[in-house]
Amino acid sequence: MQDNPYSIYVNKRPLRVAFLVEDKPESLSLINDILAYNRERWGGRYNPIIFTDGQTLTEDWWTLLETIDPDIVKSFVTLSDDLITNIERRIAPYLIQGPNLRDEEKEHRRIDLGDNGLSFLPTLPMIRMASESFSDPILVLFDANKAIDLSIKRFVEWNFGEYSRPIHAVNRALTGVRTQPFQITDATSLTEPLTELSTYRAYTYPIQLCAVPKEALPSTDRSQFCETFQVVIGDAPIDVVYFWNLAATVPEWKRTRLNQVWLPISIATNPQLRDALIAWLQRVGDPTGSYDGGIRFVSLSLSQERLNQIVEPITSKLRISRYVSALQTIEPPHLNEFPPWPIGLEKMDHYRATNARESLTLNEPDIPKGAHGRERWMADLYIEFRSKHHLGMMGRHLWWQLPRLNGLAFQMFGGPSRILRNRYPSRAVMRENPRLNITLFDDTNILTGLVVEGLQNRSCFDASNEKRKKLFAGRLPYDEAWPSDKGRYLSGLLKLFGGLDSAHHIFKNHYWRRMFNLLSGRTAHTDAQRLEIVDNTLRKHIRSNGIQFYENDKAITWLTKLVLRVARSLPAPSRELDFETFRKQARQEIDDFNTSRPDRESWVYSEEDLLNALAGLTERGILLMGIQAKCSSCGYRAWHHINDTKQILQCGGCNAEFPMPPESPWHYRLNSLVRAAYADHGLLPVVLLLNELFLFEGRSALLFAPCLDLFDRNEKGPVGDVDIAAILDGQFIIGEVKQSRDLFDQATFSKMEQIARRLLPDILLFASMDGKPNTLITREISRLSEALKPLGISVRWHSLSTSIFEPSPTL
Repeated sequence: MQDNPYSIYVNKRPLRVAFLVEDKPESLSLINDILAYNRERWGGRYNPIIFTDGQTLTEDWWTLLETIDPDIVKSFVTLSDDLITNIERRIAPYLIQGPNLRDEEKEHRRIDLGDNGLSFLPTLPMIRMASESFSDPILVLFDANKAIDLSIKRFVEWNFGEYSRPIHAVNRALTGVRTQPFQITDATSLTEPLTELSTYRAYTYPIQLCAVPKEALPSTDRSQFCETFQVVIGDAPIDVVYFWNLAATVPEWKRTRLNQVWLPISIATNPQLRDALIAWLQRVGDPTGSYDGGIRFVSLSLSQERLNQIVEPITSKLRISRYVSALQTIEPPHLNEFPPWPIGLEKMDHYRATNARESLTLNEPDIPKGAHGRERWMADLYIEFRSKHHLGMMGRHLWWQLPRLNGLAFQMFGGPSRILRNRYPSRAVMRENPRLNITLFDDTNILTGLVVEGLQNRSCFDASNEKRKKLFAGRLPYDEAWPSDKGRYLSGLLKLFGGLDSAHHIFKNHYWRRMFNLLSGRTAHTDAQRLEIVDNTLRKHIRSNGIQFYENDKAITWLTKLVLRVARSLPAPSRELDFETFRKQARQEIDDFNTSRPDRESWVYSEEDLLNALAGLTERGILLMGIQAKCSSCGYRAWHHINDTKQILQCGGCNAEFPMPPESPWHYRLNSLVRAAYADHGLLPVVLLLNELFLFEGRSALLFAPCLDLFDRNEKGPVGDVDIAAILDGQFIIGEVKQSRDLFDQATFSKMEQIARRLLPDILLFASMDGKPNTLITREISRLSEALKPLGISVRWHSLSTSIFEPSPTL
């Protein structure tokens, strides 16, 4: 939880809406209405149209959706439960709208989403933002209302936009704007405007206004033709949709320009328009007049032969590079990898906050208000993260990033909120009511919320439908989650050490693990040696009792591991060590380190370093100081904590009093909590793994909960548990961690598979205090990777840093 001042950066952007439509000829009327809606919206040029049958989406359409990352998905097709679930899982819009009765109206249909993006007026500042002109641009006003041919009317409106019947507010906005009107009635009447627009004057089209701002879309990787002017030819819905969606493939610096045009076949083949059309295409394909531009003719409904026939009379007279391609499928934009930190913070609004609960009044976008009401814009939130686990982290800015479960965003920011593809939160803000409430929860609340049904996705599809309420974006969360005994020990351990990084600093040190093992009464045997000892002992006693078994009996192997696991759970005897033992082991550690690197300068033992390190551990209460004294009456030797030592001691055995021996040396004992967490509950690899994830893989915030027990209703005890429940850079991670790889068995992987299928984490992780996995682990991880890949779950083994297994030169 934030308890220090922190920064909040707000990126104000348009509402992004994806429209789902069926690929059929009758859809052209609907597509026309969708395009009209988007032409009136701030950033509406980037709202994609997606084809679906309501059951599935092809991977190309998924790629387009994931690239644009829409806030709302509006479907004009009845969607299956599976497709809704996949949209929630892969896109996480804050709202999914299905078809309604108004959508069925064919005449005078007007798209209204309920939550609409900002409408705008064509004011001079707005036109200047869209124009490439340094002086006052000329706004081209087409009027195609009296067009005889529907394809002519659509050619004008879809490619250029129009204000043919402006309302009073639009007329007022156009006051002082230089305009160039054109009346379009038939194909012949297009000759004049195309010829005029081929001149090198600063013309701006209304369609460019809805392409403001350039930053409305996430950035995409550059493709081969991303800077080439594209002409889409064809009368099928797929041609129109492909033309419209090309805006998502254009580099950011070109987005407000005219970069593509749709040509119906009747216009492309009209000999009366050919010369004017060629001149205009030459102008837009080579805007600088340097003959180094390019133009690409494509179609998704025509064959290559037919397309060549149509464009040959045009391309033969163009004086720039020409490309002609009949496409088999759409060419979606390429997903771009996000940088490890927010970019463009200097252009965002900056706010300061101090508490975990804050209420801010945001600055609204400087967009002239249009004629519509109930409009929203999106506030992408970049919130500085104050880690309670890494207080000493210097020179590294951390940010709140979260898994793509909008329930998290809803609880933290209220109202319509979501998690973007880059894992940063975003809040829909109502125009003229720009209030933002923020509640930042602590790690445990967020992680336990992720595994229970309280944080289901809030992307709403028919909220009254109980069936939808139970889907939870494909997740089947548990009813309750509580820190396990192991988890409570972890919480206490980290509190004692002062945070995860402080505990990791000690536990990663080979020397201190050596000392903690001695203080915990653990022998120097490796796990493999322990298993061998237990195995030999079992076999010896089984033979001596006349019980038959096979030499390679799997049951004996299983029993051996079980005995070792049970033995680990038993309390280990505590030991006290004098300073001489610490000194001796420190010298041995330095000798081992120098032996491992004979070609380098040797390290020299420093008693001052050892004393300083001991002082730090005793100050925190990790190591306890006391004396050992032998009762003069019964001979019982016991350790007495420094707080209990006095000149006359009392025996813990016979209760007799006896004097404290003079000149008694200090003996150090490990704090009982540390000893239990370290030796009995196997939390050493958990601490090492969590901090390594943050140090070596993390670019932003790490949140984690103590080890959790998972509960279902009507079950008396936990039905599962996870050692690792964490969020790293917005990725939800669960995992199983053991002291030794030999403690993993088939049941462990089956348990974690069941948990993963219910919680749908981004990553399922396995690890132990070993460098490499064994054959069983490798096989099971491979199996789980294939089984869970369709759910978007990555399964992997985490190998701890090799340096922690090597002798330590520093204490």
